[in-house]
Formats: sequence, C-alpha cells, structure tokens
Amino acid sequence: MAATPRTVRPVHKESPLPLLRGLCRLRLLSVIGKSSDQVFRAPDWNVFPSPTVPRLAAMPQIPLILGHRGASNARPENTLAAFAKARELGADGVELDARRTSDGEVVVHHDPHVEGFGLIAAEPLATLRAAHPEIPLLAEALVTCAGMIVNVEIKCLPWEPDADAPDRVVVHAVVEVLRANVSAASADVIVSSFDIGSIDACRAIAPEFATGWLTSGQEISSAAPLALAHGHAWLNPDRAFALRAGKAGIDEAHESGLRVSVWTVDAAADISALATAGADAIITNVPDVAVTTLHEQIRERRR
Repeated sequence: MAATPRTVRPVHKESPLPLLRGLCRLRLLSVIGKSSDQVFRAPDWNVFPSPTVPRLAAMPQIPLILGHRGASNARPENTLAAFAKARELGADGVELDARRTSDGEVVVHHDPHVEGFGLIAAEPLATLRAAHPEIPLLAEALVTCAGMIVNVEIKCLPWEPDADAPDRVVVHAVVEVLRANVSAASADVIVSSFDIGSIDACRAIAPEFATGWLTSGQEISSAAPLALAHGHAWLNPDRAFALRAGKAGIDEAHESGLRVSVWTVDAAADISALATAGADAIITNVPDVAVTTLHEQIRERRR
C-alpha cells in the first residue's frame, strides 16, 4: 500500500534534528508494516522527497529514539507517566512489555511477578488493579502513545512461569488489543519478542503489524539470516553485540532487508557510535540524552 503524502514543515537551519528525524520517520512509516520478505534497501530509507529539503540523500540517517519502558530514568517504568514523559523528552516512540492476567486482559509490566503481589497471570485484572493501579492496560498505553511508534514486546516467554500456551493465547490477546486500538493501516506498531515462535505466530495472525526478533548475546551475523528466513522486518540486538558488529554488521543486515533496533543504549558515546554505524532505532532509558547526543552529532557533521 502506498504511503499517504504528508506535509513536512521546515524548521530553523540551526535545529536540524527535528526535521531530519521526522523525515526519516516518515520514510520508515511508509514501509514499517511490511514484512522483510518484501524489498527494502538501506540507501532508500532516508530519501523522502520534500521541496523543503534538497539533496536529502546526502544527509545523515537519524535513528528513531524509543523510550525503554517509556522514559524510565525519569518516571516509573512501564507507566502512563513514563510514556507521556518520553513524548515530552522528544522520543519518537516507546518500547513496552505486554503480559496477560488470568481473565485474559493484557497489561504492561516487565516481570511476570509484581513485588508483594504475586504472579500477574494468576490473578484477574480487578485484583491486580486494586493492589497496583499504576499498572496500565495495553489499551491505555496505546491511547497515551497515540501518534508515536509503539514497540510492544510480548512477554510470557517459554522459560517464564506465565509462559504462553501452545495455541498462543497471549499473542492472540495482544493482537486483539492492537486491532481494537490501532488503525488496520497504522504504521506505528512493532511487535517484538525474544521468543521467535511468538512473533512467528503474530505475523501469521496479524500480518498488518511489523514484527521484530529480540536477541541477547548473539551475533548480528548469525541472527539476521534467521530473522529474515522467518519473514520479520526488524532485528533487535543488544547494545554490546550491536557495537561489536559495527557498521559492517549493521550494513549487512540492511542489505538483507532488515532494520536494526538496538537495546538498551544510555551512554552518549554508544548512542553516537550506533547512529554512525547506521542503527535504525535506539531503545533507551534516557531519550533526552539520545536527542541531545544526536543533535550534537549533526551539528558536528555540518561544521
């Protein structure tokens, strides 16, 4: 489906980051919902025709900034306050964690247990919210994040105490919430998981949503072919292995048709290095640091 043309408003020449990030985001959003068995090539991603920006292809690609569990350095993680703060600090979107209660509701929380409460999957939503009203429903988070990119990480992993069932009840529940709260043509949702079977199921059930495979301690060179073979659009390696792969490894992933989103990156030096290496998105606890770092990097390139 062709992207709907969008207006790009010019900004002051000494403030390039909002414009460049916006343009890269528009180009990304035009294809983000496609799976990686369709054709994307890295050189085209930051080429978005605009009368206000001549020779955009010569400008640096700017990675998207996603607040890790929201702006979790500034507000309690995975709360509506953290998601709102990420927006305020200039993030393009957020990454959040989805789990299921005993009565089938999807809530946002990283761990299977809540301290002092117990296993989320063992209790109904009403009991959970009575004890911890700060834990939001996924639907509430999507409303708070309207207009932003939302990377929904499906938890309930096979090695966790609330592991998803073989028929993928949790995946179905997440998809149901997404379909009820996000336009079917939306390009603002990515569904990810460390369990490749989970995102395989999501892709089969809801091909309209982009999917990404999270990896930890795994070389990009070995993970990328598997992500590609399963038809996923994104590979989400950890910071250490993305830095280890460098530009050559990220370029190789790009050439195969994948985008690369790196977690969790907080140090300014690492943010700068990964932007230079061509990362498409940076997941960070400190989106304000990422915004400032990328802004300074662009200013240096312009000198």
